[in-house]
Amino acid sequence: MLEKTEGVGRFPSTATLAPLTSRRQRALTVFVSDLYEEEAEMERLLTRLQAVAGEVLVLHLVAQNELKFSYRGSITFEDLETGQILQLDADQQRAAYQQNHQEWLRTTAQSARRHGFDYHQLSTTDPLDQAMREFLRRREAQM
Repeated sequence: MLEKTEGVGRFPSTATLAPLTSRRQRALTVFVSDLYEEEAEMERLLTRLQAVAGEVLVLHLVAQNELKFSYRGSITFEDLETGQILQLDADQQRAAYQQNHQEWLRTTAQSARRHGFDYHQLSTTDPLDQAMREFLRRREAQM
């Protein structure tokens, strides 16, 4: 299950990703991510991949604790990409967090679709193979 996967590290550099974006063959790129980025680095990569290879499927992973903000009391969060630490009272911040998070999810989906990516939100509790089968079923029905 994806919910047991731990996020670590930073997004790869442009040089590391160069072999992906230098190919000139048609392909379906499947991008599975939480879509948290610092400076639109994922968006730039996906736009480039779409230009050189064709279709881009974005599977946006969202954890249940992100959706429900099920934390209680005083809590410390650490941004795994930047190391930034944030301490807060979860009970006081829940409503504002949920509103901001829902808005972010909406704008992220809109932006992905505006770029022409096939965007689907996926819970970390859902099996990845099930999401892929559903995507391929819908794709086949459209053809």
